[in-house]
Amino acid sequence: MGFIDEYTAKCMLGPQAKGLDRVGNVFKWDVGKKHHFVVVGELDAVDVEYLREFGELSYHYVGMNNIDFLLKNGVKIEKSKLISYELNVDKIDYKGNKNKTIRNYMNRYKDLSVFDNYKNIDDVNTMVTEWSNTLGDKYFRDFSGKTKYFLANNYHLGCTNLFFYKGEKLVSFGVVSPAKKCYCTYVLGKALAKSYPGLSEFTDMSLYSAVFEKNGPFKINMGKASGGLANYKKKYFNAVEDISYEGKVRF
Repeated sequence: MGFIDEYTAKCMLGPQAKGLDRVGNVFKWDVGKKHHFVVVGELDAVDVEYLREFGELSYHYVGMNNIDFLLKNGVKIEKSKLISYELNVDKIDYKGNKNKTIRNYMNRYKDLSVFDNYKNIDDVNTMVTEWSNTLGDKYFRDFSGKTKYFLANNYHLGCTNLFFYKGEKLVSFGVVSPAKKCYCTYVLGKALAKSYPGLSEFTDMSLYSAVFEKNGPFKINMGKASGGLANYKKKYFNAVEDISYEGKVRF
């Protein structure tokens, strides 16, 4: 189905990003002198002509249909494969022995206070900094700065948002894009899981339940993952791989 929508596109921006522009199905921005873009939907000839103006660009999370379209239009492409995971959530059911662990997590954190937005952006900055210092080194890249930028600019408004507080401390949050035809994307989420084991699962399951309540059964793309993070994302629901590519295009 595709991983990128207008919300996940903006999630890639950081303080150094400039010149955000949308033309047709293309979101384009610059970092320094380098041009970047993602595609929302299917590319057409107008999109290609717009990209041609920039000569060389880096692209992110572009599906094979759009890669083929670029190749047919004479574009030179470098690409590497990315794997994201798509879950088909047809019910929220924690019954049975196999779900004993998630039931424990749901009960453990049920007394956290939940809001549809952060109380103060300082709460986000403090929490994400703690996350980065304790968990960020487990990942190949730490995108916590982009997370702060996304939330500080209120790009999450209009999404399904859950922010969990323990007292006055923000301990986890998650953002899911609005479902279109019962399909949505997990935009971003973080939890202080080292201090609160099982909080990641609790946060994600709470998000699924909130989306399910709005839409009924739905599909959700969980975004790029590998290794232990991929195993976590596939843990509680059957998941299928969604392949996209990143690299450079030259005109």
